[in-house]
Amino acid sequence: MAAAGSREETSAIESTRRLGRLLRAREVAELVGFRPGTILDWFESGKLPGYRISGRVRFAEADLRGWIEEHRFPPTGGKGRGRDLAALPVSEPLGGRRQEVER
Repeated sequence: MAAAGSREETSAIESTRRLGRLLRAREVAELVGFRPGTILDWFESGKLPGYRISGRVRFAEADLRGWIEEHRFPPTGGKGRGRDLAALPVSEPLGGRRQEVER
């Protein structure tokens, strides 16, 4: 473990600040309009970046901003076609039907 005030500790703190707040699957689900189970499925399949900390899954605000931007449609900057969130599998649709993504 790094000594208090060491260069390693300062670097770790700076990295944590860049990530922003760590969110739970429920909070991410509210942001993107899908169920928490769908968010966890996307995480487990590698489609959504996140962290497993002591057995709990968390999502960094900075990572989510980048992930959401990757799914912008139409894409900005002429880089590829973008990926549509609606094209991702939905394990638990809201209201008994597939949730449509507003564009």
